[in-house]
Amino acid sequence: MRVTDVMQTSLRTIRGTDTVAEAVALLAENHVTGAPVIDDHGRLGGVLSNSDILEVLAEHADPEERESIFDETLVQEVMTPRPQTISPEA
Repeated sequence: MRVTDVMQTSLRTIRGTDTVAEAVALLAENHVTGAPVIDDHGRLGGVLSNSDILEVLAEHADPEERESIFDETLVQEVMTPRPQTISPEA
């Protein structure tokens, strides 16, 4: 069995310049827990997961601070950078 046999090909992507609020909406609308983060040239720059978002929220005890994270924080600030990749032929 190869990676290409089991990989997902219809991905929803997020841009690093999107806000966390925009990313959360995309994840919820598509019923996924994470998405690749691409740059303006379509290159993979990271991955954003629910865990990345929860980790940032956990760092702020004040509810007002937590709320501001959604609108004031960019995906590139909370994503996991430089994800490990593998060839579809592997």
